[in-house]
Parts: sequence; C-alpha cells; structure tokens
Amino acid sequence: MLYKIEGTVEHVKPFVVYLTCSQITFEIITPIYNIKSGAHITLFVYFMLKDNIPVLYGFRQNEEREIFINLIKLPGIGPGLAIRLLSGLSPADFLSAVEREDVAEIASIKGIGKKRAERIIFEIKGKFPLTEGEETGAYDIRRTLINSLLALGLSENDARRAVNAYFEKTKMGDINIEEALKSILKRMR
Repeated sequence: MLYKIEGTVEHVKPFVVYLTCSQITFEIITPIYNIKSGAHITLFVYFMLKDNIPVLYGFRQNEEREIFINLIKLPGIGPGLAIRLLSGLSPADFLSAVEREDVAEIASIKGIGKKRAERIIFEIKGKFPLTEGEETGAYDIRRTLINSLLALGLSENDARRAVNAYFEKTKMGDINIEEALKSILKRMR
C-alpha cells in the first residue's frame, strides 16, 4: 500500500500534480496548493480504484489524508467533493468548524450545502481531537486574516487559499497578524 511519495514536481494544474520520483511520474489528484514546477515536495497519498482505473490522491499533511479518508466514507461525499472541501478549508479550519458545529462555514464550499454540512459535522465530530489551544488560537488567527482579506475585496475562497498558502510555509507560533497580512498581500502581487 502506498502511503507517502517524495519527488520533484514536473507540472501542476488545478487539482492535479505530476510528481516524479525515481524516474516515474505520478499523476496525483490534490486539493489546490500553491506548488510550483521544480519544487521538491512530499505528499501523503491514498490509492483508490475508480471505475477500475487506479487513482492517487495526495495531501501535504497526513491529517488532510485522514480527513479525506473519513469524508469519502460518508454517503453523498465522493473523492471530488472531499478534495474541493479540503481546497477551501485547511485541516485546522475544517476541524474547528466541525467542533464548533459551524454549518455555514462548511456549507460555504461549492457543492456542500446545508444538509451535507450538517451530516459531515454529525459524522466527523469527535473523530479528530484538536490539540490544546488549536481550536481557538489557530482558528482565530486564520479567521482574522481571512476577514482582513475579505475587507480588502477578495472572495472567501481566494482569501482562504491565500491564508492556507501562507501557513504552508509558516509555522504556527507567535504570529503577528499585521506582518502575516503584509506577507500574504506581498505574495499575491
């Protein structure tokens, strides 16, 4: 069983990364990440047969992989919808929304809707314990940055993607909101 692949990115398109590892290039379906061709990355993968065709799904964090596996077990949530959900919400934001039972935040992802969001919360809540302080600290920082970008005229999805891209390269810790916002805006130019 495949678990993790490390290699060089050959090509990227929305929801797909072509990753070369030991002279073999894998086509891997991923959430939308800010990955550039030529980058050396590691993806946690999930192998699946879809209509008798092998498909690899890849994630930057193992936690995302685990969330994906739990989501596709739910009725009405296929791999495509699960990938879209993980493109719109970081694992921390998703788990925080589930724990807070924030139907609106989960339903804001295209294709989810209120009923599906309620079902996701019901099925997922409690399966992924948040580390101490993660629910409030990490969520509050992300939410503040997203709200700041919304105030500047970005769409909800663009704001989330920009914040998620920032946190892919920045470790959580003592983050200065003002400096983080400047860094995000600089990257978007």
